[in-house]
Amino acid sequence: MADHEDYLPGEAPAAHKTTHQDEGTDEISLAGLSGTPAALATHALLPTVHQDAPDLIETHRLVPAAHHAKYTDAEVKALFSPLSIPCSSFTPVFDTYDFSFDNGQLANRTSITGQAYTTPLFFPNGVTISKLSLYAYCNHASASITLSLRRTGLTGGQVVLCELISDWTTGYGLIFSTDIDYAVIDVLTHSYFLNLYLDPGAAVNDCRLSGILIEFTV
Repeated sequence: MADHEDYLPGEAPAAHKTTHQDEGTDEISLAGLSGTPAALATHALLPTVHQDAPDLIETHRLVPAAHHAKYTDAEVKALFSPLSIPCSSFTPVFDTYDFSFDNGQLANRTSITGQAYTTPLFFPNGVTISKLSLYAYCNHASASITLSLRRTGLTGGQVVLCELISDWTTGYGLIFSTDIDYAVIDVLTHSYFLNLYLDPGAAVNDCRLSGILIEFTV
């Protein structure tokens, strides 16, 4: 076959760049070439590309106001103070005791002699108990309520940290104390609970527990 010119002298070649582009009939491949294409080099320098994600996440984590910022131990513990102890959490010391939770209050159902109740307490470790408050109804001179905050060693031995005794006879009242022995909580060596003693004296309706608050600091 004889050689011949593709184009006449002075004639400009036909446009063919599209054949070298993506999906063109003569597409140029980067396979086997060295270096970085200009578009990729620009992309790599952007601050939000995927290859910078670990650094960006770590930077975000260290921002105190970030949505997932960690609470300090003290902040978490403070969220639990005060503890509000519902009457329904108490159970009788002896299963022969008869009691009721009428209107959310704990009372002896029929017995005018004293009956004891107890409930466990769950504190964050290391907090310091600062105040114990008793809310109750006492409406007779012979009616009496005794509340004691206690701890028991995991290997035995029981200690009273604070005790409250109702001192009013005219209906609803409150008594509290900030005098707490062994106030620093140590759940690694002790468990904690409340002991309650209801002694109506004359009529069961004259002596009822309304609620208990335990405040602590961190």
